[in-house]
Amino acid sequence: MYNEYPTNLIFWENGTSNDYLYGSSIDFSSLNNVVFENSLMPSSVIIHSWDSLVDYQGNRVSTNLPLLEKSGIYQIEIDLNSSPEQSVYTQISFYDIAKTRIKTINIKGSRGTFIYPKNSFSYRINLINAGLHHFVFHEIKLREISEVSKEIQAKKFGLESLPNKIFDISKVTNFVSYKRPLNIIFNEPKKNFVPTLPKSVLKKINNLVLINDFRPFGGFYLSDDNHQDYEKELKESIFRLSEKFTSLNLIGFGPVSSFAALFYHQHSLTNVSSYVSDDFLGSLDNFERIQNLSPGLSKYLMNLFQENKFFSAYSINDSIKIYFRVKNNLSADHFFISKLLSTIPRLKNLPFAELNKTEMGNLNFSHA
Repeated sequence: MYNEYPTNLIFWENGTSNDYLYGSSIDFSSLNNVVFENSLMPSSVIIHSWDSLVDYQGNRVSTNLPLLEKSGIYQIEIDLNSSPEQSVYTQISFYDIAKTRIKTINIKGSRGTFIYPKNSFSYRINLINAGLHHFVFHEIKLREISEVSKEIQAKKFGLESLPNKIFDISKVTNFVSYKRPLNIIFNEPKKNFVPTLPKSVLKKINNLVLINDFRPFGGFYLSDDNHQDYEKELKESIFRLSEKFTSLNLIGFGPVSSFAALFYHQHSLTNVSSYVSDDFLGSLDNFERIQNLSPGLSKYLMNLFQENKFFSAYSINDSIKIYFRVKNNLSADHFFISKLLSTIPRLKNLPFAELNKTEMGNLNFSHA
């Protein structure tokens, strides 16, 4: 299903004053894996809260909640595991400009929807204790949704979506023929943000699949401590989608997504091409993103690059195509800010005719 709005990722970060600390043990092992323990905590007490409006001068913290549109319809999804089960619930309170609370809603499950009130000026999200002893918090996903969301129906082609809690693979859209390539785009995730790609670009690509990952920086589309079978599952999902097509194109448009395209390219045998930007992640130089990853994933990446297990095997050849060169598109004076710029406009440089060309033969993709 295409959603025209981006997904905001909300994490429980260390260094805030919004935690219940009395008798609590809080382990900030990674950005999306916070372990909280307190078996003596009273029920109905706030465990942690996030505010959309904060006093930076007084608290030295900035808000990590997105601005919401008045009367907008929003979907919220809370990813946590508690013991006992359902011993944590989510509360959202809305405030007017005078900081008077005008409405509160409680979400008992893992997902809910709400309308942001017209007269609301700010809002707060609370995690509330309902008899917990222990829980692991991953993240909250928050996004605006269309009033009427319609899924693209492709069942007659057998092109069902492949849902997964961590990564999300869309249905095949713009389907033309199995005799043309399957085009898979890895989205370029940020720390607290998963962007939505423009329809004006997506409609130019036939047989299109979009892959999202909702971990910080998409977890680089790799296995980590909590998802050890991630790579195996993603490879198998790509194989199931692509086995009917004659060829496969893996597409990235930034450091993480281009890395993912190249990483999963290595499991292909024939008829697979990668289209990437030249700033794909290939070393740990000046790459601060790994600091917020789980220890296991950070170590995995370090070994991958330091031992040259991956990129040393890659020389640019006919099956690996760099369609966007950052240095060619930025002046020397502006190159240093390239990491701050959106990478989405790069997609306009894709060779659309080449991606949509007719191919003969059978796709051979290793999913072992």
